[in-house]
Amino acid sequence: MMKYRKCANGFRLKLLEPEMLERPLKMLLVGDGTVGKTSLCMFFTNKSFPTKHVPTIMEVAFTSMKINGVTHRLSIWDTAGQEDFDRLRILAYPNTDVFLVCYAIDNNESFNHVSSKWIPELNKHCPGVPIILVGTKVDKRNQNEKKGVFVSNIRGRNLAKSDVGIVHFEECSALNGINVLEILKTATEAALGLHKKSCIIL
Repeated sequence: MMKYRKCANGFRLKLLEPEMLERPLKMLLVGDGTVGKTSLCMFFTNKSFPTKHVPTIMEVAFTSMKINGVTHRLSIWDTAGQEDFDRLRILAYPNTDVFLVCYAIDNNESFNHVSSKWIPELNKHCPGVPIILVGTKVDKRNQNEKKGVFVSNIRGRNLAKSDVGIVHFEECSALNGINVLEILKTATEAALGLHKKSCIIL
């Protein structure tokens, strides 16, 4: 409920709650283009899924998450994964509280780039900031029984175990809402320093 204070001149002064004055926790998504970062961001903020793909250069959205009875504001940064935007993307890294490194489970190259590009880039520019490893589009694996086409769950789990900076691994689907809000909650906890390294998987 919004609170007001009546001033001597008759005007009302809107009073901000203490949590509204604090800097929002900064959550930044990285990963190759078209792996589903924008779809995740849309589900985080309004639980919707985009009807068509629109390439992102840089987008910032806001939402909130309640942890242990306290509501925390979040700024969610959606960044471009293409090499053309490397320098611009890195400018957004300062003051990030948690990174979500995303790959698509139907795109082996995007998974390989996690260890060859994204993790080294984050370790170089933001050492010590917690990382959540996210495998997107898990609905596609569930719909197709072909072997060898998809990045297996165990590969994602093993990668998370092998890197000390990755505090959590999860697969999700923004299309079906599978595990998306769980990832948002875990990322918020990691940003607050409340989440210890683990591998909770689908």
